[in-house]
Amino acid sequence: MNELSLQRCEQFEKAYNQLLFQFKQLQRSLFGRRSERYEDPDDPQGLLFESSEARDESSLEENDADGDKDLDDVVSIAAHKRHKKTTKSFAEHLPRIEVVIPVSEQDKTCASGCQKNLVDYERHERLNYIPPVYEVIVELREKVACPKGCADQIVIAPKPKHILPKGKFTESVLAHLIASKLDDRQPFYHLEKQFETRAGFSFPRQTMARTVIDCATPLQPLINLLKDGVIGYDIGALDATSLQVLNEPGRPASRKSYAYCFRGGPPGKEAILYEYNAVDHKDFVNDWFAGFRGTLHCDADPFFELLFEQTAVNPNHCNAHARRKFEPIARAAQGDGLAKRAMQFYKKLYRVERKAKENQLTIKQRHNLRQEESRPIRLPLSAGWMSTIRRCYLNPRWARQ
Repeated sequence: MNELSLQRCEQFEKAYNQLLFQFKQLQRSLFGRRSERYEDPDDPQGLLFESSEARDESSLEENDADGDKDLDDVVSIAAHKRHKKTTKSFAEHLPRIEVVIPVSEQDKTCASGCQKNLVDYERHERLNYIPPVYEVIVELREKVACPKGCADQIVIAPKPKHILPKGKFTESVLAHLIASKLDDRQPFYHLEKQFETRAGFSFPRQTMARTVIDCATPLQPLINLLKDGVIGYDIGALDATSLQVLNEPGRPASRKSYAYCFRGGPPGKEAILYEYNAVDHKDFVNDWFAGFRGTLHCDADPFFELLFEQTAVNPNHCNAHARRKFEPIARAAQGDGLAKRAMQFYKKLYRVERKAKENQLTIKQRHNLRQEESRPIRLPLSAGWMSTIRRCYLNPRWARQ
């Protein structure tokens, strides 16, 4: 009877902890911070010295050397660093226009009556912005005819080639619409208001949408060339983002569709491609990467399972997605457990990434830094724990067990 009561108490406690976790997650989603930064409650002193700056290398080595000790008995205090003032000019790649500000004629004469000579300039740089210029290009095609009135001798200059021959916009306008919509994430109704209030002319959002759609067919050869560059290189990346489409034929507005982002290509010829897909996502991704051989960086979305069944494609999963599974659990957990150990592991990895970002390393330098500092990072976890971490990444339900 006592054993049965103990089992029931354990079940009640487990159910209570699970409901408490869900309640805290709901509170956080409604009233809490959106940041996923993890603050270890067992190391409050570390929060006093935590900053976005890189840690001192000696302190990092000491932390790694003490990894086999009890983590609760270790308090890491980073050394203070002061950044030197840089004399690097602002935005060196931008063109410079020198404006000489002369001294007044009165100040050019010394009190003794001598004329002062120019010895140097006091230099100060300011960033200048030139607003966009909207203009209408009027194409006047010459029409010539024989003065004697000969038949069939009237000739008109050929039309210049355009992506949209019957359109009223040049290619610069098309590029602006596409870049604003896809890269700057500007809705067309924002652009419509900008054209109307800043430039003083009407450019309806319906016209913008139809213009961008009409560009798809003539630009398809260029898209094919970019895709060949992505498929032909041995490193690529992809991600899928849910998208709601209104008034799509045969699909209710409540059903999710997805916009895919593909990235790859050799150095100097990198390409980013976007493509919309509504159904059969596994087959879509598998067909898109037909012929690809190499490593593909992505998350563990089920859409990519069919693609990774091929031996020629190696998955390279994202640490940011994996960390995201453990962060809320570690924040809500009471004692030391898998989630907190995982967050300590990712904290060390993020230090290396922050160091690479602050030093503005190149791709090759970043790779070498990861091999030297990220690869040796280990936590005192058994093989079973590391296997569980991988399971938690592939299936979030494992992380709550």
